[in-house]
Amino acid sequence: MNATESEARDILTTALNRWGAAVATGDTARIADLYTATPVFQGLRPGPERDRAGVADYYAHQPIGLTPTFTPLDVRALGEHTILAFLAVDFAAPGRPVVATHLTVLLTRVDDEWLIEHYHV
Repeated sequence: MNATESEARDILTTALNRWGAAVATGDTARIADLYTATPVFQGLRPGPERDRAGVADYYAHQPIGLTPTFTPLDVRALGEHTILAFLAVDFAAPGRPVVATHLTVLLTRVDDEWLIEHYHV
């Protein structure tokens, strides 16, 4: 059975709060563990990443103290184990201007955990 919109939004918020907290620490292994083993990841540099090592490498090159703040704009349960979301995200880092972006994520339930399968800024 698919999650209701409210349930999907709660699942998304919980998953992305974990992601945001991990990004703020700069712990690239912790960040990468929030993605599936074979995500499609497109950040703000050319070319996608397709594994956790690539995700970790991407975040290793981000500024210290990077903090994302997100606002879900559209959240949909596509199935029992899949949630699609479109969000506004502001990335702030000390001494740098805020970078306002939009993000599409696809969360997949793996065992009892919701992981990021697709990430596109």
